[in-house]
Amino acid sequence: LSGFTSVAGNLTMDTLPLLQDLAGLSALAGDVGGSLIIARNTALDNLDALNGLTSVATAIFLQDNPVLRSLTGLSGVSGALGGDLFVTQNPSLETLEGLGGLRGPFGGTLQIFQNSSLTTLSGLSEDLSSVAGDLFLTSNVLLQDCAALGQLLGAPDGPPADGVGGIIDIAGTATGCSAIQEL
Repeated sequence: LSGFTSVAGNLTMDTLPLLQDLAGLSALAGDVGGSLIIARNTALDNLDALNGLTSVATAIFLQDNPVLRSLTGLSGVSGALGGDLFVTQNPSLETLEGLGGLRGPFGGTLQIFQNSSLTTLSGLSEDLSSVAGDLFLTSNVLLQDCAALGQLLGAPDGPPADGVGGIIDIAGTATGCSAIQEL
């Protein structure tokens, strides 16, 4: 894989239990023309080798990676997403540092779900102002800092001053992030 510099379609790393890092993808420098899917990789703890990526056209799915601690390898990715951003079931993830370049708009859903160590949304761009689909911020039991979503949610007033096209579901988070008024 070390010879790949770009991906025209989806880049998927799914259910690779021995995958500890993405070193074989360190030559990527540019765009993923489809979605970036990193899911069910039980030994992967960082995405550092993806630091050459500059955009993902469709969606980013970071799902069920039990030891993933850092997203900083995605810090070069910027601009809009045509689809979804899912950060779900990554129990070792404490922040979203590395996603600050994704300023939107998002053409799909933003879902941050069941990340049991996540305490802050710091790292997600505070300039994010539009999500065409739904916003699900649920079951992140330690999450107490959601200030990064203030503009998107139209804080302090919330709907109808928000930039979410669909449902807003905020539940199962700590004080400081359990309601739009707390932002």
